[in-house]
Amino acid sequence: MTKALYTHRFLLCVLLFLILPAQADIEIAVRGLMKNSAVVEINGKQRMLKVGKVSPEGVKLISANSKEAVIEIDGVQHTMEISKTTGVKFTESVQNEFRIPRGNNGHFYTTGQINNSSTNFIVDTGASIIAISEVEAKRLGLNYINGDRLEVSTASSIDLGYSVNLVSVTVGSITVYNVDAIVLPGKHPEIVLLGNSFLNKVNMQVDSGVLVLQAKF
Repeated sequence: MTKALYTHRFLLCVLLFLILPAQADIEIAVRGLMKNSAVVEINGKQRMLKVGKVSPEGVKLISANSKEAVIEIDGVQHTMEISKTTGVKFTESVQNEFRIPRGNNGHFYTTGQINNSSTNFIVDTGASIIAISEVEAKRLGLNYINGDRLEVSTASSIDLGYSVNLVSVTVGSITVYNVDAIVLPGKHPEIVLLGNSFLNKVNMQVDSGVLVLQAKF
């Protein structure tokens, strides 16, 4: 065997050694999204990634907001949404579970839908019912004016609100139908309070600073 041929085969083996690890199966699921951070499940292990941080598996978070995350694997970037899995075996992740990371102030924030219209939620286990400001209700197109008037006790006063029944409330891949809510006068609360009229219809637990919601069958 000539020296040139031996060298060529040696270099080929080195190249194959470098390439093969990148071909290994890797499955990634985005479980929670917020500005500049994401809860990512990598091959079954949950990681909290911040922008610029690289996981032990070599997955880097490039950017993140409430709608999507951009991750980088072996120099290739992928745009992902909640509960999508990417990799050699691109498959859907569990559809009856949704994870919400705890915010810096200790609360759980997420985006979702009311009657198929997008809105922002803050999880409020102390609220017996979903609470929506009049301003947000109008934006969502809710017909609340004909609803029953109810007294609602807030932190500072007692207000009169409108009782309304929501056709559907969706958070991640979980949709609950026929949900009671109340519309409060003015612009408060500025974020829709996701109260127990929704939360009581799902299973809920906190796991390592992440709120895990699971659909009830």
